[in-house]
Amino acid sequence: MAETILHRWCPPSQRGGRYRALLQTLDPTYTWVQTEHSERFATTWLARRWLQHHSCHAGDRSPSTPRRATIDEMDGDRLARPGIYEACGPALDVVATLTVLADVRPDCSPVTGHCGTDGKVLFSLIEEYEWCLAQLRSNSDPILYRYRAVLRNDIGAVLATGAISTAAHEHASIRLHRADLTRLICDDGAFRAVIDRVTTGHPESVPVLATVRRLADERFASARHAREYLIHTLGSEATPANGADPAALHAEVIDTRTDPHVAVYTVTGTATSIQDELLAVTDFDGTYLLGIPELDERLLTALVADYRHSAATLLDLATSQNPIDLGTDPHWQTRLYSHQQRRREITAMLTEPSIAEHTGIVTAQLLAADAPLGIHLRGSFADTDRPP
Repeated sequence: MAETILHRWCPPSQRGGRYRALLQTLDPTYTWVQTEHSERFATTWLARRWLQHHSCHAGDRSPSTPRRATIDEMDGDRLARPGIYEACGPALDVVATLTVLADVRPDCSPVTGHCGTDGKVLFSLIEEYEWCLAQLRSNSDPILYRYRAVLRNDIGAVLATGAISTAAHEHASIRLHRADLTRLICDDGAFRAVIDRVTTGHPESVPVLATVRRLADERFASARHAREYLIHTLGSEATPANGADPAALHAEVIDTRTDPHVAVYTVTGTATSIQDELLAVTDFDGTYLLGIPELDERLLTALVADYRHSAATLLDLATSQNPIDLGTDPHWQTRLYSHQQRRREITAMLTEPSIAEHTGIVTAQLLAADAPLGIHLRGSFADTDRPP
């Protein structure tokens, strides 16, 4: 069951690819080839994943049926280097052997470096990732959580180093983040994320009538999750092709705990302008954790790096002018406020059990970053939630 899920994804093949993946089923004596199937791929990583998929999903073949899996390097139609990978046995043995060989090589990246191929691989992985997250909404099988982490890591590798066009990268990132955010939708969430069309012929500040279908209306546990959902939904769905007028949209995050309900954020404009305004929010409104420790640790590391850079920028500002003037300098106040909010986010992240072990070293890094600023923070609003 576990291997069937973990190898559900099948990579797209490449005509004329350098590597041939060949999967044969054998008779019980391992003597005769009963069936065989082959495909060509640009890398051994793709060829191996194809073999592992088809070993687990062999149609009417029993998992105990002997198989032989090989990856050969080809020169056109000529066999240039046979047996780069070889595994033989029942399905699970073949899958395990290929995994061990890949770890030894190592053969751990889905990136081919070929424009087009990387794009096809990326969107194929994202489609599988969306399927996985849809399953997790009603199924808490730990294997699905593990599968999600495997897919997310592979997608991240292609996004980071693959030969991907800017447009494809942006589209893939939007789909990826939106898929992650669908996992955070909760029917009883305190914050509603709403996108409406603006009624034609009325002032832009007037949202669409309730009788018209909304572009989005979901609930989340935090304002941050709701805000992120709006940002990525606007990027993926609020387009003329999907029946929306991007020049007349109204987005809100509504706190349902208040009576009457209060809009935490309310923005009207084009899809792009609304996204920009929501992205520019510096107030701490919650953390954005994926629930995958490895990736959440990377996010924490990036935020700490941003915090240290922010502290260095503040120090440059403080030493470039009279300390007496800092308290009334709006540029200093804005920078300092953003710095404080970033610290609040980092501190909140450290309450997550899966990354709480980093509290000691992260706290030390924050203190070290702020130490040179000590004298300049006196008399400022460093210990308050908002600037004066």
